[in-house]
Amino acid sequence: MIFIPILFLCLGALISAALKPKHAPVAGCITACVGCAAMPFFHALLSLKWSVPGYAGAFELFFMLPIAVLGIAAAVNSIGYLKGHGAERANFYWFFFNLMLAAMFAVVTVESPVLFLLAWETMGVASAALVAFNYKSPSSMRATWIYLVACHAGAAFLMLMFAARAAVVPSATAVFVFAILGFGLKAGFAGLHVWLPEAHPAAPAPISAIMSGAMINLGFLGIFKFGLVSIPPEVVGWTFLVLGIAGALLGIIFALPQKDLKRLLAFSSIENMGVIAIAAGLGFLGIANKLPAVSACGFTGAALHLINHSLLKGCLFFCAGAVLKSTDTLDMDLTGGLMKRMPKTGTLFALNSAAISGMPPLNGFVGEFFIYIAAFFGVMNGDGPLAAGCIGAAISLALVGGLAVAAFSKAIGATFLGEPRSECAVYATEAPRSMTHSAGTLFLLSLCSAFLAPLVLHRVFTGLEMYSFAGAFLNLFIAFAAMLLIAVIVLIVRFRLLPRSEDHIPGPTWDCGYAKPTARMAYTGTSFTQPLADLFSPLVHPVRRLVKPTGLFPEQASADLEAPDVGIRFLWRPVFSRFSGLARRIHPVQSGHLHAYILAMVLAMAAMLIWGMLAEAKQLTPSHTHDGHACAELHETGI
Repeated sequence: MIFIPILFLCLGALISAALKPKHAPVAGCITACVGCAAMPFFHALLSLKWSVPGYAGAFELFFMLPIAVLGIAAAVNSIGYLKGHGAERANFYWFFFNLMLAAMFAVVTVESPVLFLLAWETMGVASAALVAFNYKSPSSMRATWIYLVACHAGAAFLMLMFAARAAVVPSATAVFVFAILGFGLKAGFAGLHVWLPEAHPAAPAPISAIMSGAMINLGFLGIFKFGLVSIPPEVVGWTFLVLGIAGALLGIIFALPQKDLKRLLAFSSIENMGVIAIAAGLGFLGIANKLPAVSACGFTGAALHLINHSLLKGCLFFCAGAVLKSTDTLDMDLTGGLMKRMPKTGTLFALNSAAISGMPPLNGFVGEFFIYIAAFFGVMNGDGPLAAGCIGAAISLALVGGLAVAAFSKAIGATFLGEPRSECAVYATEAPRSMTHSAGTLFLLSLCSAFLAPLVLHRVFTGLEMYSFAGAFLNLFIAFAAMLLIAVIVLIVRFRLLPRSEDHIPGPTWDCGYAKPTARMAYTGTSFTQPLADLFSPLVHPVRRLVKPTGLFPEQASADLEAPDVGIRFLWRPVFSRFSGLARRIHPVQSGHLHAYILAMVLAMAAMLIWGMLAEAKQLTPSHTHDGHACAELHETGI
């Protein structure tokens, strides 16, 4: 029964492909919404209420909910996004849209390694087809190629992981390492993140929202589900903590100098995956050191931040899609002044930016607050190494939070405030209602999570019998909620008592004393973050293009700053160069002789048969071992 929604999504994909482009959006959207709504409902009935064997329950449901929520929101958002933006390929879009959702749900539910790999590869291929939706753009095709290479490289590591799990002598270390590499490529860990900044700007905005808000979460699902076989919690904790700190700092530092709005959001996703890894690392270290407060707060913070990031980043990508649809550009240096022309989109982007930067009392702050509590408990109660790691986690979170405020202040100011810096921004209009309503729904859900989180915190500390902390933190969040309510009441009273005049008298933004200000006199996004980009230039390696002014009355002068991903420049490009050189050396093996190919197949078949016999012998060994232990125990008791 659990696979009925998945089959329904596949059927919707086939129907969308068979229909004409003008009819495909209706069928594709309806089937996507029904399938996404039915999947968690069926899963909850089978695993939680009826306790059907074979369904783990709440763990899978937790990762399934972001897919369902973002799938429905993205389906509605796509209706408005595709109008005038690739509507002639709507049947292609909806076919892969539904197929991608079906594969993501299958990844969450299946247990067999073969079926899991099949669903994992289907998810990668379907999403890659959507990344290549604008196939006429060279940058889109380059991003698709990088994404496909990352998907297949991750699948290769996962095959090695499953092989290590099924080996005659399983190696827990090999399983864990291959799981970190294979699933880390999807989660966007530091060094394995190269596809995110390339694929997100190229993909349609609703697809970017699903990939960033739901798909990359599946990397953590895979590690927790398949990779933690007989690995000590301390090893897992330190691995996650180091990867998390590196990913969080790397992501937000590279987000600062970006000009492309969706590329900035992609690096922000890398940062937030790092924050989740930090929280998970603290949770495992709490288990290893028998500190229940650290482990409970760490895992709770990871869970809350994962949900919060899904909702907030989905809404931010929807807003970025609205900007692209209205201005036909994502270059923040070419926009500006969009708040007057797109007030709903600008307001939603500003609120979600504040939340994802960790500003209280919004939901992004709530998840990070748990992580801070876990780190502080670790400092107070842990030994030397644990205390040092928790101090590093707290300092990293504080630094990441400050840099996130700077990065999103740049995004808000350069895109929505000031005056338009190009013709495309001058004539921008508000996005269709399907786009603004879907984005607004995600933000309302994130507000609900902010108000429900104090109850979660209260229950965590009550379960740990830490009643004084429970009461103190609950009172703190009640104070935050009261402040927010007071702010809302003040705004309502202000607009009721002092309504805006009906006489709309246009006027320029504050002109700083200039007689006739222009947009060239204002800071651009690049210039706003240039001091921070210079500070981190040894890591970022920015590329500057300067056109210096010449003469007494210069006519042209410009400064352009780009920050290409160092992961590609210093890690993956050298690796692929080595592999291509190795491939050229072994190319003579492809001789063209049929007998050589048949010999290779026979040798491979013999190797697989030997491996199968050894695996079968291994399955018989535990029973004899168990009997031996039992005989020894009987002998000791004198029977």
